[in-house]
Amino acid sequence: MNKMITETLGPEQEIEWYEHGGIDDIEFEKGKNELVKEFKVGDKRVAGSIDALHATVPSDKEVYELVLRENPDVKDIGNIASDIIDDINQRSQKIKEQKPELIHKRILSEIQKDIDGDELYNRILHLKKLYEQGTEEIARIGSEIARSTFLIPSSRIKEDWNRPEDAKDISNKAGKPLEGSFRAHLVEKRLYTEAMREQGLLNESDDLIKPYVHFSIHGCAKFKGGSDIFIANGIKDGGHLPCDPEIARWVKKKVEDKIRSKKLFNSRKELLKVHVSIEDQRLSGSTASVRRRCGTNSVIKGWGNSYQYIQFEIGPYSRSFYRQEFGEIIGGLVNEFNQEFPLKENLDDFIKQKETKIDKKRKEGQLYIRKPMVSDKINPGLLGLSSDCRNALGAEGGENVNVEFVDNEFNVIEKKTLKAVNTHYKFKMRYVTFPNELGELAQNRIFLNKESNEKY
Repeated sequence: MNKMITETLGPEQEIEWYEHGGIDDIEFEKGKNELVKEFKVGDKRVAGSIDALHATVPSDKEVYELVLRENPDVKDIGNIASDIIDDINQRSQKIKEQKPELIHKRILSEIQKDIDGDELYNRILHLKKLYEQGTEEIARIGSEIARSTFLIPSSRIKEDWNRPEDAKDISNKAGKPLEGSFRAHLVEKRLYTEAMREQGLLNESDDLIKPYVHFSIHGCAKFKGGSDIFIANGIKDGGHLPCDPEIARWVKKKVEDKIRSKKLFNSRKELLKVHVSIEDQRLSGSTASVRRRCGTNSVIKGWGNSYQYIQFEIGPYSRSFYRQEFGEIIGGLVNEFNQEFPLKENLDDFIKQKETKIDKKRKEGQLYIRKPMVSDKINPGLLGLSSDCRNALGAEGGENVNVEFVDNEFNVIEKKTLKAVNTHYKFKMRYVTFPNELGELAQNRIFLNKESNEKY
């Protein structure tokens, strides 16, 4: 059980917290009121849900209160912050009148161009942009079509539902802490437990009795010449996946078919591109995603392998021009999932038929890396691992990691056991870095695994 709980609860209370999804009645009601903007239970037997975790625009009051907490020693911080917020609002209104075609985030970016070096002003602008425009509308349309469960949390300034439940301080791009997500995940678990019970989707032990699909709609940035839609399927948290790779590809194929039939083009006048992101790629998902499925060492129990969590990242162009279309696509996918996989046996048969060699290894907790890096900064016998890669493996610096070098047919060329060292490369750099002595081998694809990983 999480240390935060065991310090305050006795053994008898621990049992009660487990039975109620990790949170008692009073704290649950308080958490719902503070952290949930909207929650709707789906129709009976509809095994699916749609959310948009970062859809809510932070209020001026939330921004103001956070700035005060972050700067307790700054003289007259309340008046300074209030003046900045008022100035931003006045500038926003003026730009909106001059350029009515601009969305809210673009307006804030226009303001930022005129601000040079004012750290607090830039911080407040950043906080006001901490939401993903268009995602709530897409999720709502999808939920109405599928008659599924629907969730929109309060602003992520309060607590970020897409961060690990045991995170207490989350650093954002400005290097300042946001509150963690422990309480949000306790509230979320109980919300869904009660919803699934009401829908008849759980047995007496609160385990799912049929396959369940959960779409989480997110907004990603524009990537030059790259994909427009990303389905997150990266290994996280010591060898776990948010959904089966076969289901991630099932979603990709369905979305591509619907993009063609609806004739959805990007700003380059090409059909929208869809990509499944795995562990050595950007937008591969969150640790929180896999914990919804696989659980944690704390009070939160995972929903198991029948639960398929799809973090669905949509680029800005599609969120501006195709909200209705993507709402229809997502809602339709929930319905198709329920039709094609009404029983666990149907899902298991499909996965067995579609499983590849890569899938099998990844579901055993092995990371698949296609383009490792080589550097003279890594000493012989060592293996540089980024923080994301260490999290995925569940490996700390100094622990041994097994490496399999494979050819294009996935035949093993050579095996090595190297000692992991922590690297802190920027996001654009590789997740895995070999010493120069292994440069020739590092031209091949590799699998990484830590022998102590729990297997699926």
